[in-house]
This record gives sequence, C-alpha cells and structure tokens, in this order.
Amino acid sequence: TTMPSTLSVVGTAVLFVGLAIGGYLAGSRYQQDVISARRELAALKTKVARTHKAVKDKELSVASMRIQVMEKQAEALAMRKRIDNLEKNPPTVPPLPPQNTIEDSVGPRSPPVQGEVCRKSRVSPASSLPVYVIVIGVEGAGHHAMETVWEGLEAYYDLKLVTYNPGLHSFAKGPDVARAYQFSSILRSRHHKTLSSFLGKPWVTGKPLIIDSRNSYPEGFGVGSLAHPDLAMLSTFDGELFDLRTLVLYRDPASCVLSAVRRFKVKEFQYKNIDFEARCLQESLTMINNAIPLLECGKVMRLPYEAFLANPERFAGPLAQLLSVSSDHVRKSFSRLTAPAQKTDDTPEVKRNRDALTAFFNSRIGQWPIVAGKQKLPGVKSNRPNIPIKPANGDQPKDNKGTKDSNNVVQNKGPRNEGKKSNDGKVLKIRWFSHLGFNNVRFMIEMGLYLANLLGRQLAVTRQLRMRKCTDEARCKAAGCELKKTFYWCPVERFLDREQLEQAGGMIPVDDNAFRGRHQNHVKDAFGPMYDKASLWVDELSPAYRAAVDSHTHALKTAGTGSALRFHRFHLGCELSYFRAESSPVRADKHAQVRGFVDTYGSDTSDVLFLDGTPHHIGLTPTFWSTPEGLARSQTVWDEGVVYSAQVRGIAKTVEAVLGGGASAGGKPSSAPYSCVHLRRGDFVQAGWLGAAANLTAVATRVAGILQPGELFYLATDEQDDKVLAPLLKLGARRWKDMVPHLGNVAPEVTNMLAFEDYVGLVEQLVCGHGRQFVGSKCSSFTGGILNIRRRELNDHTYNTLVGKR
Repeated sequence: TTMPSTLSVVGTAVLFVGLAIGGYLAGSRYQQDVISARRELAALKTKVARTHKAVKDKELSVASMRIQVMEKQAEALAMRKRIDNLEKNPPTVPPLPPQNTIEDSVGPRSPPVQGEVCRKSRVSPASSLPVYVIVIGVEGAGHHAMETVWEGLEAYYDLKLVTYNPGLHSFAKGPDVARAYQFSSILRSRHHKTLSSFLGKPWVTGKPLIIDSRNSYPEGFGVGSLAHPDLAMLSTFDGELFDLRTLVLYRDPASCVLSAVRRFKVKEFQYKNIDFEARCLQESLTMINNAIPLLECGKVMRLPYEAFLANPERFAGPLAQLLSVSSDHVRKSFSRLTAPAQKTDDTPEVKRNRDALTAFFNSRIGQWPIVAGKQKLPGVKSNRPNIPIKPANGDQPKDNKGTKDSNNVVQNKGPRNEGKKSNDGKVLKIRWFSHLGFNNVRFMIEMGLYLANLLGRQLAVTRQLRMRKCTDEARCKAAGCELKKTFYWCPVERFLDREQLEQAGGMIPVDDNAFRGRHQNHVKDAFGPMYDKASLWVDELSPAYRAAVDSHTHALKTAGTGSALRFHRFHLGCELSYFRAESSPVRADKHAQVRGFVDTYGSDTSDVLFLDGTPHHIGLTPTFWSTPEGLARSQTVWDEGVVYSAQVRGIAKTVEAVLGGGASAGGKPSSAPYSCVHLRRGDFVQAGWLGAAANLTAVATRVAGILQPGELFYLATDEQDDKVLAPLLKLGARRWKDMVPHLGNVAPEVTNMLAFEDYVGLVEQLVCGHGRQFVGSKCSSFTGGILNIRRRELNDHTYNTLVGKR
C-alpha cells in the first residue's frame, strides 16, 4: 500500500530537481556545470525506472504466490471429496494369494512361537545341498577380521567366498544404479531367481561351502540392504536351495559407531555422523534380533567380537560345527587374526562421544537381547558330515620355475641391487590390490622392485593377476588359470618375463603360505606416512641431508639450511607414466619431516618385512630421491625388471608385421609404417571423464591430421559399438578382431590366453609402443604404459592426446 506514495514522492523530487537544474542552467556561465547537471538528471531517471521495475516484479511475484495457494487449496478440496467418496463406497479388496506359493510368499513356514529364540530343528537338509553361511553384523562388527579366517579356510576346502564387491557398489548412483540392486524386490520369486542364478554360476556350482560375507547387515555400504539377501527371506530357502547357517557378529555398539564414522570420511557419506550411526545401529540390531527366531536352532551362532579376538581358540569348535569343517583347520586359519590396537590416546571429543554412545546403547540393549547374549541361543550342532578336504597342493601352479628352499620359497638367480648390502634370503612384502587393472598392478610391481632393491631384499610379487573379462568361456577354462571369486586368476609369469623379473630382485612365491613360520615384521599402514603431504620421504638420506635434518625429530634444523637441499622425482601425471624427472627445493615451511626409506627400514633384521597399506597413489611414487643418480638407478631397476613375456612379444611382432602394409605387388610385406590410437571409453564415459574426447568426430579429425597419406592405424579400444566408432572406422582403423585371422601359428596355450582382454591389452600396448605415432587417452594407465614403452625403446617423449599435444 506504500508503493504508489513512494513513487509519487520520487516523481515530485525529480520534477523539482529538474526545475532547479533548468533555472541553474539558464543563469550558469560554466559549461562544465551543465554537463554535471545533466548527468545527475540522467541518474535520477534511471533510479525511477529501476523502482518501477522492482514494483512490477514484486507484484508479479505476489500474484504468482496467490495462484499457487489457490491451486493447493483446489487439490486439497478434490482429495477431501475423494476420501469422502471412498468412505461412503469402500472398494472391494481381492483376497490375498495363498501364502505357500513360491511367487510372492515369504515361505510356507508358520510364525515363530512367542518367546522362542530360534525354531526347533527339522529333518536335516540333503547333504547334496551346499552349506550356505551368511555372516550377519552391523557396520564395524568385524567382517574384515573374519574374512582372514575364511581366506585361511580356502587353503583346505573348495569353498566359495563372497565378499564386498567395490565394482558392484560403484553402480549405486546414476543411471546404472539398478545393476547393484540384486535383492530389491519383496517377492520371494525374485529372490529365488537371484539366488538360483548365483548358485548356477560355473564358479559356484559344485562348491560344498559358500560363505556370504559381502556387506554389513542390514544397512551396508552404498545401496545397503538392497545389495544382499534378506535374512528372513533366506530362511525360507533353507533345505530347498541350500543348508543355511547363520553367524551373528556382535561388537560393542559404541565401538561400531566410532569405527564406522572414522571410515566414512568421504564427501559422499558425510551424513554418517555419530548420531546417524547410533540410530541406524539401534534399529539394525533390533531388526537382526527379530529375525533370529526365524532360524533353526543349532544352525545359528552368536560371535562376540571382543571375546573372540581375546581368545579365538575358545570359538574354534562351535565355528567348525557351524561350517561343517575340521576344528583343526579353523584353528590354523586363526593365524592371520590381528587384535586391534588398544587406543589409550582418545581425544576429549572421542571420549565424550564414547561415553554418550555407551549410555545410549545401555538404555536400549533390551531391544536386542538375543544379539547381545542376554537370551542364550542353543549350542551349534551340525547334523551332516564334514565337508571333504580338497586335494593336497591342488591350488599350486604347475609351471613354477626354480627350486624351493626349506621355507618353501623359490630361490632366484642373478644379482640384485649392485652396490647395496645384500640381505640374502630376506623378503619385502607389500599388499597387492589385484582387483585393479593390469597397468595399476604393473605400477605397484615397479614401485615394489625399487623399494626392495634399496633394502637389498627380494620383492615377493603377486602370484596371480585377475582377469576382468573373458570373451570365450571354453578357451578361458582351457587356459590353465584358477577360477575363484567369480574371476579367473592367471599366473603372473604369463604376462611378465620371469627371468627379467628375478634378475631385478623379484621372486614369485610358490603359494600363499610360502612365508608361514618365518620371522615377519608387519608394519601397518606403512605407505600412509610416505604419501603424507606434510612429510618428505626420499630413498636415502645423503650426507647433505643428514647434516640438515634432526635425527630425532626428522625436521629441518633451520629453514636456511633446508633451502640448499633438493629432492628429485618423476612427474607421473594421472597416466602413471614417467614423463620427466624434476628437481625441487626442500622447504621447511612445507616439509615438517624429512625421512629416508633406507634409514627407516634398512636396519630391519626380520626374514620378511611386510609393508602393509596402499602402495598405489595416483601421480606419486612412494618416495622421492635425494640425488639424481639414485633416481636413475631406481628407474633402471623397474625398466629392466618389468618386461612383457616372450609369448606376448611374439604375438605383438605378428600384429606389427600385418600393420606394416600387408602384401605388396611382389607378395612381400611392405615396410610402410603404421600409427596407433588408444581410445578409452567404458567407465570413463559413465564417470564423465572424457571431456572433449567424448566427441569422436572431433577425435577422428585429430587423428586424420596425424596420419600420413595411405598410412594404416591400429585402434586399441574397449568400445565395442561400431556405430559409436564410425568416425574412426571411416579412416580405416584396424582393431584386434581384424588381427585374429593372422594368428594361425600361435601355440594353443597362448591362443587360450587371448580369450582374456587383459592379456590382449599387453599385446596392444607393445603394438602401439612401436608405431610411428601414438595418440592416447588422458588419465588412462593403459596409455601410460604405452608411453613408457615408447620412451624406453624409441626415445620418443611426445604425448599426443585425443584432443591435442601435451
């Protein structure tokens, strides 16, 4: 109501000012005053125009809000009328279908008897059914600790272990989220189909023991409860699809919450704070407690986490009964258990949180009396014979070279680390994240070789590599690789030249138990401090470094002294490729500590030094180097040690000959060169990492500008859709399928390996590594491996990307 009066006041002011300005101009002698007065008048007019617009916008906004309110009132009135109509004329509800059908029943069983903690045992399921052990426990209850036991049992039994699948849970967002929802339906028929399909997989069929420890229960990570079977639903298949056994993990709930909050620090899960986790665990424990009475007595076991770690031996017998295995084998599988460190240095905030959580859970523990042990479960009793032990040495590779020593380790020939003290027979172990692709594992082997070389130890290289995709199941089966955890695992010597690897200081253990019984120093999270941005780790402290660094605090003694020191490193990029060596000054304001790898671990006398943790870090090596000579020596170690096998090199030569120009008029191979393009698609498309390279028409234009007239080019790509690749195919791109007909003279065992895409990838890397020109994909370690080959063998330091030179 005040807006019109405001406008009139402003208008009147403008009028008076205008009159005043006119009079002033009439009598003014100075032109400059005229210009200034006109500017003032123009500013006032602009202000009036803006005021008019603001009033108009506000009136429109108010009108829009009134319309929205009227629409909501109309919707509410219509809903009220529909409700009144339903109350007067209720619809006829069709009867529920019979509850004993497989289509949408939760099972033919009657509800549990009030007050009972489990169902009375029935007739034992047929021994032909597999024992299916489901591990139940909330986040932080001890799944990872128990996985070491299950993995230990794999040495004795032909079992199938189902663990957390990061690839599956990576689909828990975006358009492919449904691919992670295996158990999203409430219908029993859908669960029946999913479980039957799982049990029918070639890597599961015939397994007498299945241990399902894939996720925390019932909430879990990512898609949570939709990513694992429902316990109540599972109980309905007991005796039909499998012989169900249930292990309930129970840990102090306050410790579970603090453990989960520590682990969920990534941005995606910031909502998982103390309060969220506490409420979530309260409801989850209650849910588990209410499902246990659906399970059969004697086939469900409660495992208190803290008591178990304090005295595992006490639980060996019941656990063996639950799994129908030997208690001796269970005891031996306990050897890898590690009790968590006792934390005595909690911050005041953590102590306050722990006290609050303890009070919270103590007041609610009555909601889960069975899980908490307040109501006792009957003892575990298996009514079937123990599962047979698999044949001795059945999991050992048949083609290992070398001889075993008394510790069951292959002894290698050849020098290691010239000029360094040799710790003969001593080994460096690291954790192999072999779920990653070959080129990431290749990088870890390179890093491990130079670290072992610095210490004068042998690097225990991973025995097997995981094959991510099989293109011909019959050939994959015939390749002599081991099928486990849904993937084929092939001996590493099929990929790398074993003799070169051993000459550089690597060794391949005979089996996973090769170092059992030897003195081992297990350093947890050894690589965390190395990759800490506040610390500088170099290969070894040179005399200049020792003079400048305090031996107790590891800090630079003075900022001035530190400025004279330099460290040397490789610029790796996100391709994990050794682009160039760089030198930078050591800075006291940036490097709180300066440490030497040899100075830290060189005096270790253990037989096996196990540096645990994550050795792989995008763009960084575990250490830098104090001298350029040290950097060059380390590069020589991994360059000479990581060489592709003779079989891979032989196939690559055949492909290169085909790309050399085919048959000329005289019937002889042409000497014309070829070029190569690596086009990464797949997960890069889903993640949105391609940028300008997503436009394949532009990429084709880029490639056409590099090719010489009539030059062939090879296209290494994971894209299978010819329509998508049309712009490049029009340029005459040759792919792997075009090369296969020319491989007729390849030995059968090598032909079988070519059914694995990872194996073909090594061939393609060599082919691209030897081409006249190469165009690669940014941030692809596959491209990085090719660039390494080109620098090492062709002295080519050019990096042409799909969108420009780099």
